[in-house]
Amino acid sequence: MCQAEENNYITVTLDARATRIDSFNEIYFAIYNDIDIKLLLERCAGKIAAEMGFKTDDIPNGMNFSDYLASEGLLDPLTKREMRHQLNYMFINNPLMDNNFALCCSLLVGGILGHPTLEEHNRVLLLSWLSGSKENKLSDFKKLGLSPGRINKNNARHMLRSLIEVIKAAGFSGLVVGVDNLEALTISTGLDVIRYTKQRREDAFYRRD
Repeated sequence: MCQAEENNYITVTLDARATRIDSFNEIYFAIYNDIDIKLLLERCAGKIAAEMGFKTDDIPNGMNFSDYLASEGLLDPLTKREMRHQLNYMFINNPLMDNNFALCCSLLVGGILGHPTLEEHNRVLLLSWLSGSKENKLSDFKKLGLSPGRINKNNARHMLRSLIEVIKAAGFSGLVVGVDNLEALTISTGLDVIRYTKQRREDAFYRRD
């Protein structure tokens, strides 16, 4: 893992006794909860500002990119269109990303940039969708343009691929995942939180669909 971090990879270590590694949605949730998604999105926003010829170091604390441009008299319709273009290029037009995932990230990064604006309630809502939370109704997400649906066992693999694309867009080389306590798949005790049946064991080793 140290070597991976030295090569600019984000690293995550899962515990087979605490995370069902036969279930891809459980793997996704464990990885998502271990990384700093807000940091990734902020780095994505910084890369967009850089693509537009600006340094994030030049933006005063407490001021987003759009506010900074406005203070310099540079927030014109063409600049706003370029921001939207950059967001689309980074997320919406990426064929390796799930449509809902890409839209969530585009809206969140746009909120960080200050264009398009994003209300705090909607920011929290989008983050809850990415985390797989079931606290909100699907109709709440639909209002933001997302298709009805949540992250589940049927799409979790594609969602993990989408998350890796965000990691790469943020400037990292990729994601490296390690798994501890693999013996839990073959040796179980009464103290184990997760018990791997024969079917679960086979799913962990052989099946990834």
